[in-house]
Amino acid sequence: MRARYRETSVLTHTDGTTEREESDLVRRFTFTGPATAPVLSQESADTDVEMTLPTGAEAQTAVTVAPPAPDHVDEGGSDPEDKPLITLDEDGMLPEEPLPPARPAALRAAPSGSGTATWAKRNVTIRWEYGQDCTNFVSKALYYGGKMKQRSGGQRDGSKWWQRRVYPRGVAQVTSSWSWAAANNLRNHLKAHRVGREISRYDARPGDLLFVYYKSDRTWNHAAVIVSAGGGNAEVRQHGGSNINTLANILKKKDVGAVSIIRPGKTT
Repeated sequence: MRARYRETSVLTHTDGTTEREESDLVRRFTFTGPATAPVLSQESADTDVEMTLPTGAEAQTAVTVAPPAPDHVDEGGSDPEDKPLITLDEDGMLPEEPLPPARPAALRAAPSGSGTATWAKRNVTIRWEYGQDCTNFVSKALYYGGKMKQRSGGQRDGSKWWQRRVYPRGVAQVTSSWSWAAANNLRNHLKAHRVGREISRYDARPGDLLFVYYKSDRTWNHAAVIVSAGGGNAEVRQHGGSNINTLANILKKKDVGAVSIIRPGKTT
């Protein structure tokens, strides 16, 4: 069953004022069992993302749930780029990359930067779904705010990007592609499959995505959404030790080996 429903939330500012937000969402709900007693087996946030579960007890083993994350900031991936050779510019950032060459017509629009940033600001206090939830939060901002399309497929396939809820035995569980929930994998996905490019911190703007490389982890292990930028600094929203942080504070950390700012582009 495909249904549209309205989600209403109230944002409370630090000064005590409130702001009402409403959004219309489309979901696909899949039920199993007889018509007289249907059982919800799956809820998909995108109609392109589907998964058919067995009808018996084996449904539990058919569902792959994201593994527990390590105790640092976010789980890493298994891509060879987990251990990149970091070459930084004089500001401690990765060098900005040029615009890609002209691409064919009929391109999909790039994710909305303002939409991504606005969603991140308004929803930074939403419930965590993983032990380390920073990349899940960024992916949600890209999807719900930036309107970046999900791509269904294998969980470990770096070109795919999706999240869904499944209901084995009637119990809701969240599962996602590795690119959705791990910082290194999302960064690789954006660069390889979403025309993402490195941006100088002096050119950063709301909706750009911040990735942090930790020397102790030897991987890109944190992600955040830039919500304002200027003069080489940027303010971010994140699921981490605090909901609000700045690029300047992040660069002060001794364990930070590099910072990468990615801006997704138009895709076919």
